[in-house]
Amino acid sequence: YIEPQGTAIVLCFKQESAEKVDELHKSVLDAGYQSVTDPWDAFWGQRYASVRDPDGNQIDIFADM
Repeated sequence: YIEPQGTAIVLCFKQESAEKVDELHKSVLDAGYQSVTDPWDAFWGQRYASVRDPDGNQIDIFADM
C-alpha cells in the first residue's frame, strides 16, 4: 500500500470582497490551520488565498477585484 500524496480535493469559496478574503484567511490561521498560499492579487483579477483543512484538502478562498 502506498500512502496518497498531494491534495485530495480542492474546494473554492467565493467571498464578497478582497477584504473578506484577507479576514477569512487570518481567521482560519488563528484557528490553527495551515496556509498554503497567503492572500495575493492574482493576475486574472481576483484576490486569492489557499488553506489546508484537517484532512489535507485544499480550500481556496477568492473574490473578484
